[in-house]
Amino acid sequence: YAIVNADSGKCLDVNDGSKDDGEKIQQWNCQGSANQQWKVVWQGDTFSLVSVNSGLCANVEDDQLKQRDCEGGKDSERFATGSD
Repeated sequence: YAIVNADSGKCLDVNDGSKDDGEKIQQWNCQGSANQQWKVVWQGDTFSLVSVNSGLCANVEDDQLKQRDCEGGKDSERFATGSD
């Protein structure tokens, strides 16, 4: 999936197409590249986003999104759907 911000129209993007652990995730113009493609892995009523390019998970750290090794139960890599 491509994750697109409804306000900006930009895609969730791993900086410079990096496969490195700890690389930042940002909004960027949508290009359809692998670093903008995500697998949604459901875990009950929450989900993780796994980068198609790197196999790493989107992870919240200090109010930033970074890609990190997927640890499944870790709260910082689990997201929920909502209207807010």
